[in-house]
Amino acid sequence: MEIINSPNDFMRVRVRNPLLTLPLLLALTGCPWFLDSPNTWSNTHDEAGDGSNNKIFSTTPVVVTTLAGNTLPSSPSASGSSLDFFSPGGVASDGELTFASFVDSTIKELREGQYRVLAGKAHHVPYQGFQGAFLDGQGENARFNGPDSILLLEQGDLVVADTFNHRIRRVHRNGLVTTLAGNGDPGYLDGSAIEARFNRPSSLAVDARGTIYVGEEAGHRIRRITPDGQVSTVAGTGEAGFADGMASQAKFNTPLGLAADMQGNLYVADSKNYRIRRISPDGIVSTVAGEGSEGYNDGAAEKARFEFVAGVAVDQRGNLFISDLGADSIRELSPNGQVTTLVGGGDRHLRHHLYDELNERGYADGANLQARFASPGDISFDPKGNLWVADLGNNAIRKITFVK
Repeated sequence: MEIINSPNDFMRVRVRNPLLTLPLLLALTGCPWFLDSPNTWSNTHDEAGDGSNNKIFSTTPVVVTTLAGNTLPSSPSASGSSLDFFSPGGVASDGELTFASFVDSTIKELREGQYRVLAGKAHHVPYQGFQGAFLDGQGENARFNGPDSILLLEQGDLVVADTFNHRIRRVHRNGLVTTLAGNGDPGYLDGSAIEARFNRPSSLAVDARGTIYVGEEAGHRIRRITPDGQVSTVAGTGEAGFADGMASQAKFNTPLGLAADMQGNLYVADSKNYRIRRISPDGIVSTVAGEGSEGYNDGAAEKARFEFVAGVAVDQRGNLFISDLGADSIRELSPNGQVTTLVGGGDRHLRHHLYDELNERGYADGANLQARFASPGDISFDPKGNLWVADLGNNAIRKITFVK
């Protein structure tokens, strides 16, 4: 996932390899080497012959449903209505009400079968897409610019990573939008929240003390905002790269997801390092899953491969759930260090182009093996233990219910 920020294009876009259509064309034209190649498998498919591309299904039973959205992008009507659920960025729920940010720069409140715009207003320009802006204010008078991850605080307020405004915003329960941190200039500056600078903040987490953590996809740092309004750096040098160790010396490459556990650990979906990282309370950064190369491999955490990790969430038992946007799947990392596939995704034969017959890219509700996703992004738990998914490619908000 890349970010384009120009006068004409501000939204998050996913650059797809033009070779994505190659397998289909080869199949349609009857290319013999393609037709003879193995393109289906049950549990494993070792493309490289080195034990990689191993798919292990999780034994955790779940059911996937859709709260809101559609599977194809809508288009503005003659009257200029918005693309209601196009490309959701972040999702958070209290178990009754669900909130989501969208590429049209709105924050929506969702219930079964209905929704309303809580804050922001869509502005669609033909042939240019949605145009964002910045303005604090009440409800639809407020403006965002590419809002991404959102948090639902205990008191009912929302915190929004307003990515292209380089700010962290707060949406109060009455719909009033204010700026929590960031002066709007892209860059790096710690200090008071009103003077601090961020560089495309896109992921958020909150701990038990109310400290808010911010992942900067362009700044390659993890920052914190304390309840008294001070911004400081948790980890990262600001240089894109990979390095474990002391937080001040650690390196990340486009962190896109954050989650905090009850022990004070912070987990990071380090997307372009193809790893899940952990920042301990004493400031040590380590890798908990991912061997560092793009691919798809379940099994031991240190040998696991991911296509493009975009979100992470942790449950009360210490299980870590990972949205693999590049593989259209939700993966699970157990406390004993095993990575499995919870729903969706799988092996992409010929590097990126073909999935197994059980969980190919697509749209389908249902149990583990039946469910389909298309580029799942942000994920988060609600107080009832349901896992919510911003399903970007399907323009939908999905819910994963764990069957007891």
